[in-house]
Amino acid sequence: GINAEYGQIERVMCLLPMVIHLLNTDEFDVKREAAWAISNALSGGTSEQKRLLIKQKCLKPLCDLLDCPDPRIVLVVLEALEHVLAEGSKTNGVNEFFGELEECDAFSTIEELQNHPTFEIYQKAMRIIKKYASGEEFTSA
Repeated sequence: GINAEYGQIERVMCLLPMVIHLLNTDEFDVKREAAWAISNALSGGTSEQKRLLIKQKCLKPLCDLLDCPDPRIVLVVLEALEHVLAEGSKTNGVNEFFGELEECDAFSTIEELQNHPTFEIYQKAMRIIKKYASGEEFTSA
């Protein structure tokens, strides 16, 4: 249940700096597993856990995987970024993580993913752009 999932995430929070380090490795198989772990923590973690993870600088290496050839990983990363944006929109006004994602060129890459041949990627990219990046703060390059 939810408590078991929370407890599992709580137990691995101390490992996240190492997982983020692995996300920056050259080996794709290692990056893939690290992306799954971070995405799981962002989707099932508490608000506090998500914010701690984001502060550990996981966004840039995640965004770098948006153009990987494996559509499953692209979906995992889009899912993770959607959770980051949902968390950032809990504050008043501008999404607090928008700027950091913009610095990673996340939105231009997500915008390009709206042309992806995999329907689920196209759909998720379109939803993210529509929900989080269609305001005044987003300008297409």
